[in-house]
Amino acid sequence: MQIFDTSHFRKRLIAYVVLSLLLICITIGSLTVASQYSILKENWKANLLEQVENKQLIVKSYLVKTISLAQQMASRSFIRDLLEEYKEGSLPLNNLRHSTENFLADGLMFIPEAVGLTRLCSDGKIAAQFGVQVPQPLRTHPMSASPEKPYLKPVEINGQILLVVKTPIVKNHNWLGTDILLFAPPLTDQVFSGTLARTQGATFLWQRQPSVELLLAPASFDRDELKEIRRCPQLTKWIHSMTSSSGLFEYNSDDDHQPRIVTYAPLTEMDWVLTTLVNQNSFYHTLWIKLAPVIAIAIGLTLLGGLGMYVMLRPMTRQVLVHSDELEQINRSLHQEIEERQQAEQDLIANEHEWSITFESITDAITILDPQGNIRKQNLAARRISNSYGSALKNSSQRKNLVPVAGAPSPLLEQAVTEQSAVQQVYHDAVTNSYFRITITPLIYAGEMLGAVQLVHDITEQTRSEKLKSETVAAVSHEIRTPLTAIMGFVEFMQNNETTAAERRSYFLTIQKEMERLQELMNDFLDLQRLQSSLVPYLFGPVDLEEVLQDTVNLFRMVSEHHQLVFNSPGNIPKITGDSKRLQQVFKNILSNAVKYSPDGGTVTTSLRISQGHVFVWIKDEGIGIPPQDQEKIFNRFYRVDDSDRRIPGGLGLGLTLVQEIVNAHQGRVWVESALGKGSTFFVELPINCQQSAVTEQKGRGEG
Repeated sequence: MQIFDTSHFRKRLIAYVVLSLLLICITIGSLTVASQYSILKENWKANLLEQVENKQLIVKSYLVKTISLAQQMASRSFIRDLLEEYKEGSLPLNNLRHSTENFLADGLMFIPEAVGLTRLCSDGKIAAQFGVQVPQPLRTHPMSASPEKPYLKPVEINGQILLVVKTPIVKNHNWLGTDILLFAPPLTDQVFSGTLARTQGATFLWQRQPSVELLLAPASFDRDELKEIRRCPQLTKWIHSMTSSSGLFEYNSDDDHQPRIVTYAPLTEMDWVLTTLVNQNSFYHTLWIKLAPVIAIAIGLTLLGGLGMYVMLRPMTRQVLVHSDELEQINRSLHQEIEERQQAEQDLIANEHEWSITFESITDAITILDPQGNIRKQNLAARRISNSYGSALKNSSQRKNLVPVAGAPSPLLEQAVTEQSAVQQVYHDAVTNSYFRITITPLIYAGEMLGAVQLVHDITEQTRSEKLKSETVAAVSHEIRTPLTAIMGFVEFMQNNETTAAERRSYFLTIQKEMERLQELMNDFLDLQRLQSSLVPYLFGPVDLEEVLQDTVNLFRMVSEHHQLVFNSPGNIPKITGDSKRLQQVFKNILSNAVKYSPDGGTVTTSLRISQGHVFVWIKDEGIGIPPQDQEKIFNRFYRVDDSDRRIPGGLGLGLTLVQEIVNAHQGRVWVESALGKGSTFFVELPINCQQSAVTEQKGRGEG
């Protein structure tokens, strides 16, 4: 009977586990090295692309500056006038050269990068020349250039790389000459440097059109390699057909050309291309050298891991089962804690979002400030006030209280910080007649001043409402007091004195008139309040305006014996859209005033006519008239013309206000023309078809 050797079995098991672990570590190490190789290669390529793009920005910036300087030299009007006179034959060449050289010498002093300047006339003759002389082959006019896009090209002159900039001199589309400026690029050695064997590569400047041409190369570059690069068909073909965006490409080797990595960035304004070339063999060889320590570390860690696993595995196998339950419990606790933290983060984000929406939707202007007056946060209402009142209050001493200025604490903020308590102030803007209640509350935590909250509440409507309420109460009280005083006086007189029946009848008639006057005052006031607050809707419908006017005139014929009331109508007046009851109230008030303010009688004429889709009604009297200064004010609430010397009974000053309110609701207008002692004429213009009337009618009937 074979006995099972547990010791041998454990050794084999441990060996299998360790070998499996080694294989896993080797696999992971290989994948790690491969991924590191890929990441390092891509990062290196990205660095090459970023390098050529940075150099592109440097060259672009220098070219923009160079073009701007050349354009400034060519755009001087004095020089253009001289060239124009020379071209027209009115200025000799010697005089042109003398004037041009003096003027250009001063201008060239302010361009330190320029090492030479040659100005050509339209016939190719030299008008001025300074510094490095331009070789004869370059003394030509750039026919394809323009003042906005000069001709640029790097050239080698006297062993030095210079940038030639040819700028046409044009006046009123007339070519007068050419400025040829020579610039010594200060960054040539920094931008165009390096070798193909270096990991950073070498940078070149190419011209794409009309054919690919190498313009600039590193000064220390090997001439044989430079010839090989010029003749490389893959590189020149790619440059000629490339798009306008930067990028990277690789081309493989052939019999005459080595494989290289090329990063490129176009200079679209000049149709030039910047390229950085790196030999692929040098590039990948450097990568493996960089990865050698990583590979060594991976192998060492794999061996150490296998050894360590062997050492730890034997005692750990005995304790795995013991600790498994404890690990599971710890895992559950950690999972629960993670879920709670995630939920807390979500709740915090939701609360912040809710607070932000609430903060922005508050209609009062809220600004959070630090103790120095700097703005930390503003809601929408505060930004609107800053935009509306910031410039208007620029010279106001109270500007900082309403509109905070960053870094300049307002007097109210300084008071709140000093007193460490809330302060309040009411600000009145005289330009817009607006009122604001400004409250600044300091933010204090643990005895430290963190800042303050400024709350601006627009109390314009509240202030106006309180003012209007006060004026209304005063006016109504004043007007009611007069009839009430008369009524109480007659009642007390009859209580304390013996009166005859005729006297009592006279007194009662007076009391009745005062009561009617009091009722009229209250009705006018209540009607105006109801209409302005929309408590009584308008009932729009077809209205026979001719019939309404006729009924109103007939009514006043019955009550006034001293006046002759006349009604003129051309007939065939179409019906208009309106509220018949309210329109009759308009004409009653106007006719009532016409009769009241014609104490000596006379004729009151009511007429109407049609014109351009509107009906015009005018009521003319022969009364006392209205002073010119009062004619625009009589439609204001509680306004009355001073007629105390005529002893005409006054009113509350609401009749014409009520007239204007009703006419405006019908999309019409009302005005007056008057002369003192000759009477007044009130005009009412109403549209035949009111586009908003149907909507108002439906709303009114729906509410009814």
